[in-house]
Amino acid sequence: MSTQNTAISPREMFVNYCHIWHKTSKWNPKMRQYLYWVKNWVHIFDLEQSAEMFVNVLNQVADLASSWKTILFVSTKPQTKTLLSNIAETTWMPIISQKWMWWLLTNFQTIKQRVALMRKLKDQFETWEISKYTKKEQSQFAKDLEKLTKVLWWIEKMNKVPDAIFVVDWKRDEIALTEANKLWIPVLWIMDSNVNSELYQNWVPANDDAIKSLSFILWHVEAAILANKKSTELKSSSKDAWWVRKLK
Repeated sequence: MSTQNTAISPREMFVNYCHIWHKTSKWNPKMRQYLYWVKNWVHIFDLEQSAEMFVNVLNQVADLASSWKTILFVSTKPQTKTLLSNIAETTWMPIISQKWMWWLLTNFQTIKQRVALMRKLKDQFETWEISKYTKKEQSQFAKDLEKLTKVLWWIEKMNKVPDAIFVVDWKRDEIALTEANKLWIPVLWIMDSNVNSELYQNWVPANDDAIKSLSFILWHVEAAILANKKSTELKSSSKDAWWVRKLK
C-alpha cells in the first residue's frame, strides 16, 4: 500500500506558474474543459482541476514506487536536463534527457546489446586495454563511446522495459509515447494546451515549458517516489526484525 500524497493546492500551482497555457492560436480545442479564462491572448488553466489530477498522478507514482516498479523519465527539453539528473541520482530511476533512441522500448534486446558495448568500451578505456589498438581505432572507439554514453548512460542499469514512463512534453517526445502504447506500458505525463486530451489518461494539465512549473511538478514526483520507497524499506525491515525475534 502506498503512502498517500499531501493534497496539492491550486494556489501552489499558481505561484509556480503551472496555470499558463500556450497562446490562443496554438491551443487544441479538446482542452476546452480545462480552460479557466483567457488573458492577453494566452489561455489559463483551471487549477482546481489541475491540482486534483496532479494528486491522482502522484498517487499512481506512489503505488509504482511502493511496489519497486521502474519508471522511465523522458524529457529532451534543455531546461529539464538537470531536473531529470537529480531524479536519477536520488531515486535510481532511469532517465532519457538527451535524445530518444529509436526502438528503445519496442526493440529493447538490441538496446541491451548497445549498452553492453558501451560498458565494454568504457572498461577498455579505464583499464588501458584500448592501447592495443591503433590510434585511429582508439579515436573511433572514443567517438562511439561518447555517442553511446550520451543516450544510454542513465538507462545502463535498466535490465527490462520499464513498468511505466513519465513524459514531460508530448509534442517533443511523442515517439516515446507511441512506443509505450505499442507495449501497453502505462504513461504518466504533463499536458499543455496544444495537445489532444482525449488521446491519453493519467496526466497533469499544466505548463510544460516554464522551469518553475516543471521544477514544482517533478519535485513532487521525486518526493512521492522517495517517500514510498523508504516506506517499503521500513516495512521490509520490520518484517525481518519480527522473524529474528521469533527465532530467538
